[in-house]
Amino acid sequence: MKYSRNSYSDSKMTKNTPLQFTAIVAVVSLIFIVFALTLVRQKSKTSAESSTQPSLKTVEQPNPFFPEQNGSYPNLGIPSVQLSPNKVTSLPLPEPRLKQQQQNLVYNVNSSPNFQYSKELKQIINQAVQLVKQEKLPVQPLSITLIDVNLHEIAGYQEHQPRYPASIVKLFWMVILYGQLQTGYFQYGETFFNDLHKMIVESDNEASSRIIDIITDTKSGSNLNNIELKEWIKKRKYANLFFKYSGYKNINITQKTFPIRYLDMDEPEGRDLQMRGDPKAPVRNAITTQQSARLMYEIMTDQAVSRQASQAMKGLLIRELKPEAWIHLNPNDGEFNPVRAFLGESLPTDIHFLSKAGWTSGSRQEVACIITEDKKTAYILAIIADDRAYSQNGKMFPKISRLVFERMVARRQ
Repeated sequence: MKYSRNSYSDSKMTKNTPLQFTAIVAVVSLIFIVFALTLVRQKSKTSAESSTQPSLKTVEQPNPFFPEQNGSYPNLGIPSVQLSPNKVTSLPLPEPRLKQQQQNLVYNVNSSPNFQYSKELKQIINQAVQLVKQEKLPVQPLSITLIDVNLHEIAGYQEHQPRYPASIVKLFWMVILYGQLQTGYFQYGETFFNDLHKMIVESDNEASSRIIDIITDTKSGSNLNNIELKEWIKKRKYANLFFKYSGYKNINITQKTFPIRYLDMDEPEGRDLQMRGDPKAPVRNAITTQQSARLMYEIMTDQAVSRQASQAMKGLLIRELKPEAWIHLNPNDGEFNPVRAFLGESLPTDIHFLSKAGWTSGSRQEVACIITEDKKTAYILAIIADDRAYSQNGKMFPKISRLVFERMVARRQ
């Protein structure tokens, strides 16, 4: 049988078409497989990267700043005060930069607690002032605030007078730091947490210096020109701005506490000294006892930043009153003793005691929360005595504290 040319051609095409189709299918399939594998690898890479980078909106757990609430803190018997919303807020941001955002975060508690004035508490404070007069100590540089936490009552003596707070200022720096931590701006390195611990528990000035550098995005150093100094001071004043919109009026918490050994600074130098202004009337940190007592109250009632943050801060403020915990600490050797010569020394050892104390060559101050074991008595006592006579007198604060304790326990019986 003879085949025409056309028949031959048709026969050849018919025979090779399945092979060509199979090849095409194989190539397309291979391309699809390669594309799919590329997508899977890219997705895995993205997931791995996102899992190692902390979100700016959340705080990853666990970390040392926000320890697990597994019974590590005692039941203090103070109910939490619910806020709406109970979170750190921020001012409008002119630029979406991280540092700019950090400098615009403000305190979450929008207004002062609505305490009721108490004549009974005022009588207790009057007795404390009279005790001071009997010891022939000056009362003009003395301020006292007393809050009954259970009854939501308050009274004071010169409680709205801004005074030098010494290391009480570190209580405020801690709250700012937790406000920034809560928003996830910082990672949680061990050294970073150690500085916070040393600042509050040991009242360490070196650790405090690093903390204030972190929260204000500034550093100590040599003199600055006018333009640079203006910007530097503006950043430092963010510490004041953080509390300004919550009713903490006229506070100044921009100055570091000295000496700072790692900077080889026994007193302010360079730009820290420039910020103080007129050497005859230098700008100093200034806080009232009412403000100190209020902040302690907000921490105790789980309002400061968040319940989680307040719980963590309370853990740093707890002080052990049993003598074996503090009797060996010698301030003359540079050790901070938060009990001897302060409010806790004269109190029973079976109570809950949380405090932040300060002491310089020219002043003594402390804010403390005292809660009895039965929870019937819970109060906050803040005292600032900005005079050398109190610095040198280690008996006055314990005497005032014992008097107040006995009166506060008696009023609940």
